[in-house]
Amino acid sequence: MVLKRMTIGNIFKINIEKEVRYFQYFYSDSNYLGGDLIWIFNLNEDTENLNEILNSGYSFYFYTTVETGVKLKKWKLLGNLEIPEEMKSHLPFRWRDIETGIWYKLQYDKKTPLGTTLTNEQLKIPIVSFQFPV
Repeated sequence: MVLKRMTIGNIFKINIEKEVRYFQYFYSDSNYLGGDLIWIFNLNEDTENLNEILNSGYSFYFYTTVETGVKLKKWKLLGNLEIPEEMKSHLPFRWRDIETGIWYKLQYDKKTPLGTTLTNEQLKIPIVSFQFPV
């Protein structure tokens, strides 16, 4: 199944060898490799009950390319649930330009330079990571 359009709140099932995991699509970010931000759920038991998946809570988040994972048949769209209100904020990440050594704060469609040396507060901002669907 090739997605015609990504919809915020889509929930996908990941089958990796003997492990089952689930994630929810939050948004696409043009500032970081055109990646999609996803949140991984805690549940690792096989189910298609969306409420059970959502109620397991979130473990962590990262960027990937969701449509590529679907095309590679690594991920299966299960359905769509509204993102809980407490999760609807656009989280900040930090990213370092290798060529210039400058750190940036990325937050949805904003990119703010932080400099080459970070304060203790800036070090608390999570580093962005991108994982290709393999």
